Amino acid sequence: FAGEVERALSALDYAVVVVSAVEGVRAHTESILKSLDTANLPRAVFINKIDRAGSDVKSVMKELSQVSSQSYLLLSGIENEGLENPTVKSISDADFAVAATQALAEINDEAADAFLNDEILSSERASELIREEISACRLTPVLCGSAKFSLGVKELADMIVEFMPSAERRATDNLCGIIFKIEHDKTLGKVSHIRLFGGEISNRDEIELISPADVISENPDDEDSAVEIEKKPPVKEKVSQIKKFIGAKYSDSGTVKSGDIAAVCGLPSAKTGFFVGSLAVSENAKLVNPFLRVKVTPADGDLQKLPDLAYALGQLSDEEPYIDAKWENGLSEITISTTGKIQLEVLDNLLKERYSL
Repeated sequence: FAGEVERALSALDYAVVVVSAVEGVRAHTESILKSLDTANLPRAVFINKIDRAGSDVKSVMKELSQVSSQSYLLLSGIENEGLENPTVKSISDADFAVAATQALAEINDEAADAFLNDEILSSERASELIREEISACRLTPVLCGSAKFSLGVKELADMIVEFMPSAERRATDNLCGIIFKIEHDKTLGKVSHIRLFGGEISNRDEIELISPADVISENPDDEDSAVEIEKKPPVKEKVSQIKKFIGAKYSDSGTVKSGDIAAVCGLPSAKTGFFVGSLAVSENAKLVNPFLRVKVTPADGDLQKLPDLAYALGQLSDEEPYIDAKWENGLSEITISTTGKIQLEVLDNLLKERYSL
C-alpha cells in the first residue's frame, strides 16, 4: 500500500504519523518520515497503544530523534502507562512553557537565548513559535494515547486545530493542483480527485494536464536549476462536472477553489500524479520502486480475452501508476510491474470484481 500513501502525501497540508508505543519506530515508519522530509510536509506524531504491556513512550521518543533531524515536543501527560487503565491529559501551562522552550531552543534563536539565560518563554509566545516551526518542518509535536479506547484523541484534535498549518501554507496565485487519485465510475466515467492549491476550476473550464514525466530539470544535481517542460506541450481538456464528496457520497458543486479537494469528470487523459494548471508546490516523495516485472495471462489461456485484459489493466494503471501495464500486441503479451505477491493478489481480485476477468 506504499503507493497509496505516496499519492496521499502529495495532497496533504500535513500528516499525522501513528507509531506503536510497544513496537516503536518500524522500518516503514522511518521511510514515511523521510518521505515527509523530502515532500517538505509538516507532521505530528501520535504514539498509540499506551494501554498495552511493554509500552515505552520515552524509548519511542528516543527512536524518533534518531531517525529524523526534527526537534520533538511531547504535549501529553501520561499516568499508568502500560496498564489497563492509563490516563492522558494535556500538560499544564507551566509545564508546556518549559517543555516548549527546551524543544525550541534547539532550532530557534529566540528560544535558545531564553534557555541560555535561564528564562522561560510565555505560553502565548511559545505557541506562536511552535506554529512557525511546525509549518517550517523543523518541529514535530508528539501526543500519546490509545485509539482503541479513544484515549488522547480529543487532545490530538485540539492540537491539530491549535498548531497545525492551514491550507494557505501551500496556496499559490496561479491555477495549481495535483491529481492524487483516479476512479472509474460506470456512470461518470473517469473521475479525477484533485487537490487544488491555487486558482479555481468551474464546469466547462479548459485546464492543462501536465505529466511528471514531461518535467525535466536542466541540471538535476543543481537544486536551484530552473524547471522546464520540454518534451511535449501540456494536454488541455474540458471539465464536464465537479463534485464534492464526503465518504462515498457525492454532490454537484460546479466549482472547486484553492485549498479544496473535489472529484472532476471529463479529463480522459488524466492519470494519478498529473499536475493541473502548473507544477505543484511540493516535491513528490518516493516510497517504493517495483522491481518485479511479470506476465499476465487469462487463467483459462483464452487469448481472445487479451484485449479486455489489456484495457482493464490500462485503467488500473491510471489509478496505480506503479502497475505500468504494457501490451505487446505483436507478441500477444501483457506485462505489469509489481512490488510483490500481495499486490498481485489484490490486482487479481480487482480484475474479478470489476471486470469479471
